[in-house]
Amino acid sequence: MAKKVESLIPETPWEFIDAMTIEKKDLDMSNPSIAKNYSPYKINRWLSSIELFIPIVDGINIHGKYMSKQSHYNFLKDALPKAKVYINYDVVKAYKDLNLNEIRYVADYFKVGIKEAKMYINMLSNKEIKDILKSYKFGMHNEMIEV
Repeated sequence: MAKKVESLIPETPWEFIDAMTIEKKDLDMSNPSIAKNYSPYKINRWLSSIELFIPIVDGINIHGKYMSKQSHYNFLKDALPKAKVYINYDVVKAYKDLNLNEIRYVADYFKVGIKEAKMYINMLSNKEIKDILKSYKFGMHNEMIEV
């Protein structure tokens, strides 16, 4: 059986995060295939799900708006500790699985608009979201109350 050959070029946000945290690898963003796959937005989103990294990601969001991809990568590579990073996928995917009606229930629960409800959903755990939705169910068939 042939061994799987590992790619030298990171392709996913997780591979880039591993390259900047575990391997502390220098990457050249002038390589089109690396630059194409690197998304500062996705990297920031995944890293911000780790409480320890929020101040770093917040700083780069505020002050790094005009950073190149190379500067963004190098800053994070230098700022983050050399360690395996475990990302809680549930925190990141938060409201992707909710439809507009379910988002309306969260908005009604907190007495905020749809835009604010989406931000709240990003901060809530999936269990908390399910509990909120459960509070709007009634009857034998678990029908949802109209909002």
